Amino acid sequence: MPAVDWKYIVNQFDNSTKENFKRMDSLANDHDSKLEAAQVTDPAVAALYKRFHPRLSVWNATMNLWKNAQAGATTATFAFQNKLALLTEMRPETGSPLSNWDNQLAVAFPRTSTRYKTLFPRKHDPFHDGNSEERVKAVEQLAIRAKDTGAPAPLVKEIRDFGVELRALLKAQSVAEHDGDTARLALEPLRLELAILMYGALGILMDLHRDNPSQISKFWDLRLIRESSGAPPTVPPDPQV
Repeated sequence: MPAVDWKYIVNQFDNSTKENFKRMDSLANDHDSKLEAAQVTDPAVAALYKRFHPRLSVWNATMNLWKNAQAGATTATFAFQNKLALLTEMRPETGSPLSNWDNQLAVAFPRTSTRYKTLFPRKHDPFHDGNSEERVKAVEQLAIRAKDTGAPAPLVKEIRDFGVELRALLKAQSVAEHDGDTARLALEPLRLELAILMYGALGILMDLHRDNPSQISKFWDLRLIRESSGAPPTVPPDPQV
């Protein structure tokens, strides 16, 4: 007879929260609050709470770091993308920074001259095409070329300052994304730890309430487990002989 899965040896707290920190956050905090409420009159539950709550506190702190990093990355990305879009955005009255720089440089160096062509060897393509790093670098390199060709100092400074701001915003975005990745990686082992603790608590509670198993359900929000795609399968019926 082929072996079949038995639902009691499947950690449903792990299965139901895989790749879903939000569900684990809700499930674990709900479980913790229910343990806390029940511990007052039940020493066995008090022991479970004493074991679970400190580890949940570590999870909550790391979860907050991840949420803050996500918010920071969103804000940083928005600020950078806005600034980058401004570079080439044509406005009715003021034009765009790039078009203004071009016009001012063309006054100093006619567009048919070698020096002008040195300033824009690929015309405006590098400022529109490529990834974020390449477009920021295009501004930085224009500032260097403008200085080297003897462009007016105020114009060189304007181009350089724009590049400096773009670079700072891009770095802030990168740092925020890195912080988010770091917090996310730290959350996964904590998620698994909480799942194992809850699975152990389930075993203890099953023993405590073996005469009245319905009492076990009051320690978890079962909806969070049942609605997950990772909920454990039911035990299939024994094959007919």
